[in-house]
Amino acid sequence: MSMKDCLARGVTAGELDAGRAQEASTLFDELEAEYQGRMGPGAAAAQAARDTAAIMRHRIALKRRQTLLQIRAAQQIRANIGRYRDAHGRPDPGAASLAHLDFDELASFGNVTR
Repeated sequence: MSMKDCLARGVTAGELDAGRAQEASTLFDELEAEYQGRMGPGAAAAQAARDTAAIMRHRIALKRRQTLLQIRAAQQIRANIGRYRDAHGRPDPGAASLAHLDFDELASFGNVTR
């Protein structure tokens, strides 16, 4: 089965997102065209399929890692906002939110400027 058939079947079966399948298909085409200058058509297609699968696995893992880091950062910001107290010891979520963007001497957490 060709790489394109495999991708189409994955989309049809609901196992693969159409956007990701298109990304993989484009990558496969680029790699296959590059490899055809160095090897025969069958070998180029096979190598392009292997490399496409490896690159897509890497991209998916990287996206998952980035998403988890974003979730962790959002959780930390929520916790920081919950702990923040103004000069009178009262919660102040607005000031806490701003303290994430610029220096605030009452903040016990970093911001984007430092």
